[in-house]
Amino acid sequence: ARNFFCWCEMVIVVEQGAQVCRNATVTGNVVIGSGSLIHPTSVISSPSGKIVIGSKSMVEECAQIKNTGVGTMSIGSDIESSSVGDGTIIQAKARVNAGCVIGDGCVIGICVEVPPNTIVPNHTVLFQDASHSRTVTELGKRNTKLCHDEIDFITSKKLLESNHRLYEVGKHE
Repeated sequence: ARNFFCWCEMVIVVEQGAQVCRNATVTGNVVIGSGSLIHPTSVISSPSGKIVIGSKSMVEECAQIKNTGVGTMSIGSDIESSSVGDGTIIQAKARVNAGCVIGDGCVIGICVEVPPNTIVPNHTVLFQDASHSRTVTELGKRNTKLCHDEIDFITSKKLLESNHRLYEVGKHE
């Protein structure tokens, strides 16, 4: 089941089981997959293209995901345009710019800004100013498990909904 919200004159699709905090900023054509968590003060913006966030994905506080191109940016799936791979964690205050291709099992560290059109190979950790990186081969499986465990914990304890106002799935704003 899909539910549609309209924020800032664009259609936002929030699939069943996703939780989106009211003080997150979501603009443009965005699809938020089932079971995903969009934390407060995060920004998801796509003024002319589209952003698709896969199921069981998490966008943390102050993280920014912006697609300024006309294509689709996909998070949690594998397609040919700008994408963020499966099992990737984008940490608080990180920023992924237009045209970036982030591989599977990566970590974009706290406050890291990934420059436009950057290709980040699978299993890469970016830290400090994005020019510092290392490769960890088992990162993808570990990240996927960590994401799923954290999402399960947050939703089972109802942490977001007891501490933040959420958009209600099935209601049009």
